[in-house]
Amino acid sequence: MIEKPARIAQKHPFGCAIACVAMATGLDYDEIIKDFSGYNFNEGGVDHQCVEDYLAERGYATRRIFVHAGYKRKDRDVWPCAPFADVHIVCGVRDGYGHSVIWLRDGTVIDPARENPGPLDKLEKLYSIAAIYKVAP
Repeated sequence: MIEKPARIAQKHPFGCAIACVAMATGLDYDEIIKDFSGYNFNEGGVDHQCVEDYLAERGYATRRIFVHAGYKRKDRDVWPCAPFADVHIVCGVRDGYGHSVIWLRDGTVIDPARENPGPLDKLEKLYSIAAIYKVAP
C-alpha cells in the first residue's frame, strides 16, 4: 500500500510526470530530474513508458489501461474507469499540452501544476490511467 501523497509542484513547465513520480514514490523531485539528465523539461516532458521504466527500476509495478481498448478496436464504453489502486498516474491533456496528475482511490486528484485542480474530468482528454504498486524494497 502506498501512503496518500502530499502535493509536489512541478518545477519545470513540462515536469508534471516527474512531480507525479515524486508524489507516488516519496522520492525527491530534484533527484529524479537528475536521473533524466538527457531531457530538457523546459521544452518537453517524458512519456508513460519512460515513467514506467523508471518506477520498475525502483521496485514498483504498474498496470496501465488506455481509453482505447485495443482488443475491442474501439474506445471503452465507460471512461474513465473506477479507481483500481491506492495511487494512479493519469495521462491526459490540459490547456492543449500533455499532462499527468495523481489520482487516488477515493477520487481525489492531485495536480502538480494546480493547487485546486478539481475532478478528473477537468482534463480535456484522458488517455491512460496507471496504477502504481510497490512490489520490492
